[in-house]
Amino acid sequence: MDMISDTLGWSLDRRELEVVPVQAERRIVTTELVIEPGHVRGLKQVCTGVSHEREVIRLVFVAALESEQDHDTTRIGGHPSLEVTVRGALGDAATVAIAVNAIRRALDAAPGLSVMRDLPGASSVAAWTDSTS
Repeated sequence: MDMISDTLGWSLDRRELEVVPVQAERRIVTTELVIEPGHVRGLKQVCTGVSHEREVIRLVFVAALESEQDHDTTRIGGHPSLEVTVRGALGDAATVAIAVNAIRRALDAAPGLSVMRDLPGASSVAAWTDSTS
């Protein structure tokens, strides 16, 4: 959240965090376990950034067995407002893909601590560029 606010030049007065269990509404059976109704099947985490008593950033993360299809949704309020949803290969596979695709950029970075916004953006063009020529 701080990386988002700092990148946008916003100062947050406070950050709020709420983590709540996601309960099973019905019996869930997997090859590894059985979750009975009312038992925890995951979690929901909501982080809120507040500036001048107004919510300016809200991040919601849900990790729960048998959740709706994996997706990332970004909503930006403004004129015009924008909402983009990306469905499909997300979750752990996306985390691994981001890490692997950052290796070359991290190796080329200056010594010291870097965060994702400090590295050049990923590019499919870079993948096809022959660095030996």
